[in-house]
Amino acid sequence: MITQKGRGLGDALREGLRAAATPWVAVVDADGSHPPEDLLRLWEKRGEADLVIASRYVKGGSAVMDPARQVLSRSLNVVSRLVLGLPVRDASGGFRLYRAQLVQQACADSAANDFTVQQELLVAILARGGKVVEVPFRYEPRLDGASKASALRLAPAYLRMLWKLRGKVP
Repeated sequence: MITQKGRGLGDALREGLRAAATPWVAVVDADGSHPPEDLLRLWEKRGEADLVIASRYVKGGSAVMDPARQVLSRSLNVVSRLVLGLPVRDASGGFRLYRAQLVQQACADSAANDFTVQQELLVAILARGGKVVEVPFRYEPRLDGASKASALRLAPAYLRMLWKLRGKVP
């Protein structure tokens, strides 16, 4: 366990990923929304990719969330896929298994401290020739605490992210 030195989700992810001393690193929310038993399905796909994303939006995946958040999340993923040319349906999902060596290199291309760090790392891996696969999972409501996500706060960040990352996916 390490203590975060920076601020925000982006610094937390990058610091944790850089500190990893294993060939593979899993990122799982500790609020109960990412069922840890699904890690086995991500692990089973590691031979096919450098990044395995647990996806709410592929066949067999689902998300238990209020309708407004569902529409916003799906819309942001469709726009990200179209604008950035991403080969995945759930670019914003944080339940992931990374090949450590490649994601540690990708951290150099990431500066976001908000939720857009997910897209930055994904694009950086793809730009380095990495392969990505998705496995379905069911996103559950958090067991405790409150989300820091706000559509008003996230909208400008997503627009900046789209502008910054456009044209970077080969």
